[in-house]
Formats: sequence, structure tokens, C-alpha cells
Amino acid sequence: MAAGTTIGALRVVIGADTSGLSKGLKEAEGGLKGVGRSAADVAKKMAMVGAAFTAAAGAVAVLVRSEADLIASQAKLARSINGTITGLRTLKMAAEDNGIVGMEASLNRLNRRLGAAAMGTGPAIHAVGALGLNLKEINEMDVDKRVALIADRIKESGMSAQEAARHLQNLGFEQREATTFFMLGGDAIRATRQELERYGLAVDEVSAAKLEDITTQWSRIGTAMAGIRTQLTVALLPLLETSGNLIES
Repeated sequence: MAAGTTIGALRVVIGADTSGLSKGLKEAEGGLKGVGRSAADVAKKMAMVGAAFTAAAGAVAVLVRSEADLIASQAKLARSINGTITGLRTLKMAAEDNGIVGMEASLNRLNRRLGAAAMGTGPAIHAVGALGLNLKEINEMDVDKRVALIADRIKESGMSAQEAARHLQNLGFEQREATTFFMLGGDAIRATRQELERYGLAVDEVSAAKLEDITTQWSRIGTAMAGIRTQLTVALLPLLETSGNLIES
């Protein structure tokens, strides 16, 4: 009986251990499934993060390309009017703040007419004399400082709005809103330049030159790719002709 009891007891113990093992295996299996689900969730979230990062990187690339193209075009315009990008941007911002449209065209006219005045000809010569402008001095200034000086002289002269408008038209500023803008003096222009520099919109000439080179290289890459497409199409012409004949037949 004792042995039987012992054996029975042993059987009970073994049975208990086996059931415990089964329970442990089930728990382990559940745990592994949980780990699998967790890993899948992590992978899914990482994929979402990766997609978001890719989209963000693409958006940044588009913004950079757009700004680089803008700076390159503004650099060319700034050189044509004997100024800098920062000076040009200053005047564009100041003009927009005062409802003046077409400032770039006005600056081109100003540049040409001051050049003609330096040779003793053109309509601007009368405005230059009336405002006491030193052409050598003014041509050495950045474009925003040049316009600010003209505005200062108009304000200091105390001339009427009609007389100011006539001088401004001779200098190349034909917008109706320009008269009021210039009669306020050049402080608004100088304040706009400080604001532009504070917001990081100023661009030095070295950086502008490098961006011009980069945009030129981008353009050449695009041209090269167009050439590759053309040559590939020509090379595949016999195959395209064969395919066309097969379709017709």
C-alpha cells in the first residue's frame, strides 16, 4: 500500500508537473504571439515614420530647388541694376508693403536713366540736378540705399507731390503710389533692410554665385537626361517599327 501510495503519489506529482509544463508552453506561445504582434506593430510604425521622412525630405528638396532658382534669377537682375540680392529684396518688400507693383521694372529704368544722365542726356538729368544727386556717389551704393537717398532728398526738399511725381517719372518710377512712398523719406527702406536681415532673407554675393553655378549644373543635368531619352528612342526605333507591323498584321 505504501509503495502503491508512493507510486500513486509519484504519478500525481508527475501529472502535476506535466500540466504545469503544458500551461507554461501555452503561456510561452501566447507570449511569442504577443512579441510577433508587437514586432509587426513596430515595423508598421517604422514604415510610417520612414514614409513621412521620405515625404518630408522630398518637400525640403523641392523648397531648396525653388529657392535656389529664385536666388539665381535675382542675382542676375541685381547685377543688371548694379546692386545686390539683399538690396533688391529690400526694395521689393518695401514696395509690396506700400502697394507698389512693378518695382523691378522701375529699377531697370532708373539704372538706364541714371546712366544716360551721367552722359549728360535723358529725362533724368533734370531730376538729378533738382535733387542734388552725385551720380558717382549714388552709383557706388547698393540699389536700396540708392533709392533711399532719392527718397531722403525728395522729403528734405519740401517739394509738392506734383513736382515729386514729375521727378520720379523722369527717374523711372511711374506708379501712382510711388510719390507717397518717396515723400516719406528713406527710413522705411532702411528699416525694411534691417527686418530682412533679421529674418534671414539676406544673401551674400559669394553664396549667390555658388547657387547660380548649382542651378546651371541642374539645368545641364536635365539637358543631358533629355539627350539620353532622345538617343534611347532613336536606338529603339527598329524595335518600335517591328512592334507596329506586328500589331497591324
